[in-house]
Amino acid sequence: EALWGVLGVILLLWAGRRLPLRDGALFAIYLIWYGGGRFVWEMIRLDPSGSLFGVRTNGWAALLGVALGLVVLVTGVSSRSSRARGEDPRGRC
Repeated sequence: EALWGVLGVILLLWAGRRLPLRDGALFAIYLIWYGGGRFVWEMIRLDPSGSLFGVRTNGWAALLGVALGLVVLVTGVSSRSSRARGEDPRGRC
């Protein structure tokens, strides 16, 4: 799990420096990375925990994080910072 976290930091640092990302995209990538890893680790665990439809509740929370990250990444929800720069958040001139 620690190795997964270190790889995530390397990925985030690389993405932040190399890719032209919109506001909030780096956080979205973090949510997707962490949630995906957390889901895998939760499926491996054997200790007792509540479950829903055969998936541990912790796994559902991780999937929710992934879904939220995807929404933020796809929609670019940071319209307030666009407005502060004088840009139209819908991309209009």
